[in-house]
Amino acid sequence: MNQFRRSWTPPASPPRSNGVSPAQRPRGSATPHPTTSDSSGSCPTMRTGQSLRAPVSSARSPRKSTRCSALATKRSAAPAPCSRRPPRFSGSTTARRSCTPSPLRKRSQTAPAGHSPQLPNWKYEWPHFERRRSPNKMPRSTSCAPGCRAPKHPPVAEVVVVADEFLVPTNRGGRVETAGNVRSIAAHHHVRLLVPRDPWTTPSDEAAHRTALPVETHFFDRPSRVRSSLARPWLPYHAATRLPSVRELDRLTAALAGTPADLIVAAHDFMAPAASALSPRLGGAPIIIRSHNDEPRYFAAMSAAATSLPLRVFHRGEAARSRSLRRRIVRTSHTIAVLSPDDAAGYAPAPVTLVPPALASATAQAAARLGGRNELLFVGALDARLSAEGLEWFRLDVLPAVVAAAPGTRLRVVGRGADPELAARLHADPAVQFDGERDSLEPAFADARVFVNPSLGGSGVNIKMGGPAQRGIPIVTTPSGARGLDPLRAGLAINSDATAFAAATVALLTDDRLWHERATSLATAFAAVYSQSAIDAAWNALITDVAE
Repeated sequence: MNQFRRSWTPPASPPRSNGVSPAQRPRGSATPHPTTSDSSGSCPTMRTGQSLRAPVSSARSPRKSTRCSALATKRSAAPAPCSRRPPRFSGSTTARRSCTPSPLRKRSQTAPAGHSPQLPNWKYEWPHFERRRSPNKMPRSTSCAPGCRAPKHPPVAEVVVVADEFLVPTNRGGRVETAGNVRSIAAHHHVRLLVPRDPWTTPSDEAAHRTALPVETHFFDRPSRVRSSLARPWLPYHAATRLPSVRELDRLTAALAGTPADLIVAAHDFMAPAASALSPRLGGAPIIIRSHNDEPRYFAAMSAAATSLPLRVFHRGEAARSRSLRRRIVRTSHTIAVLSPDDAAGYAPAPVTLVPPALASATAQAAARLGGRNELLFVGALDARLSAEGLEWFRLDVLPAVVAAAPGTRLRVVGRGADPELAARLHADPAVQFDGERDSLEPAFADARVFVNPSLGGSGVNIKMGGPAQRGIPIVTTPSGARGLDPLRAGLAINSDATAFAAATVALLTDDRLWHERATSLATAFAAVYSQSAIDAAWNALITDVAE
């Protein structure tokens, strides 16, 4: 062999086969070391720059060239890999519609003894689309075979979103934010939405929900409030009353069994127990928690503001149960998607990602116009004590000064859950129009010149600020109301003193130039940070990272 190595010299250029197979060549002719094959299916020829090995004469082994030719022919007949990178997510529609999948097979063919064909070091014969532990490690391909359709869309993840309530009508801040998140995720991925259903929910309500949010939706029955609270005293009330029963979990699992889930998004801290119960049934899908509020701090503030001992004890207990649930979330969740950087510290040491709140409404109409109106608008949940106290502070301490400086000014109040005494006081005030809860806020936004948000405390981001900001309605608020909305500060009038609050409101009612400046600044800042496209991109980046 050493003698043969010294006597052999490589050809000046790769020999052409001209349709003649190695088996038909004269005996004793040397065959170069095979590394690539030509279209005729003959033994591969050597490329420049590759290591040299001693060729083997076919005279010493007449059947070796035939075996080499068979291996090369088999490789050349196989379709070339697809030019696009294979989808990274398991169970996706893109994966099923792209190149023809083939089963996972290790290369079992071995070259004849003494031949060493040195085929490329591929672990698999063909890029496969089966579920793998590391789907993003799939080999890149170089070309697409005839008849192989490359994916036309980006990879699609199967995302299960667990909502905390009915999202239609979107007349509350939490509903607007959750519905916006669902639309953002559905812009790039396939969404299956799970919604708790109350006993009074009708089929027409479910149909309206599916029409407003055209994604695959499954409803499940909420357990009894009293029974679930007594059965799970360690959970906060809102979490215990939204955890599906075993029967409902079995039904949801059967409905979702068609396609494996890549991840689960819990639309609130309260939905973390439901997501944890579903995850092992859906193949151990990772969980993303969408944080809406700093619940322990919120209930601590509610306990401090309570006027009765039973209410103070209840809120203090809810704060303790929320802290326990927060610790469980930190242990079991993959990522926490927070609304603002201020909320990140409460979830340490869990991974935290900032996803701005989905404040954009799909039903938003044109920006506000002047038209000589002198109407102020307040929107809030009046069953929350801090919100009701803020409204009363504005009505008693701020509104009289505003009416005195700008006669004809009227305060329009839209909100749910007002107790009878508060509702009676609002109806009795001649400067106030109390509408209660409305399915649509568009008529109120259309008539408003200034939006007032007299928030006196709480935690998290005031989602209700997104409605007027998107429509270009100037806002007067307190430092608590502007928390977590730093990009909008240029268009906000922020005051905590009653006199300054009234002066800022009067200026926007009487100065048209100032009104236009604030409206333009607010709408521009909102479009730059909180538009639907910006939230779509943020959610797509997070889901892509988690699903990989």
